[in-house]
Amino acid sequence: MFSSAIPAAAANPPFSGCPTPAVCLYKDSGGTGSKKIIDGNFSSGTLRIVDLAGLHFLDGSPANNEVSSWKNNTNCILTFIDDPQSDSPLIIGSSGPNTFGQTGDFGGNATFNDKLSRVQINCL
Repeated sequence: MFSSAIPAAAANPPFSGCPTPAVCLYKDSGGTGSKKIIDGNFSSGTLRIVDLAGLHFLDGSPANNEVSSWKNNTNCILTFIDDPQSDSPLIIGSSGPNTFGQTGDFGGNATFNDKLSRVQINCL
């Protein structure tokens, strides 16, 4: 008699489920946990400012100040900003042009982890 164990649930691979074109923000480091998908128009000449206040991850939890990692499935420049309403907003990271598929992680940096409040998306 043969028996094979089938796991009850398989974990998603890191940075999975990010469509093209889109920017995906993940709740946990390493591209894991729930995500917020930013999709839409990423044509040349587009500048989008996405404030995370009031936005939620797919699991319903607030996205503002809770992002630990990201994936850029566009060829746009991304700028990640903390405290955008202050007199001195802090740029906590970026992704250059033509870096389709690039990923990043704030989780290992206690200063920047769970600080993201705004994503600026600049498509040249």
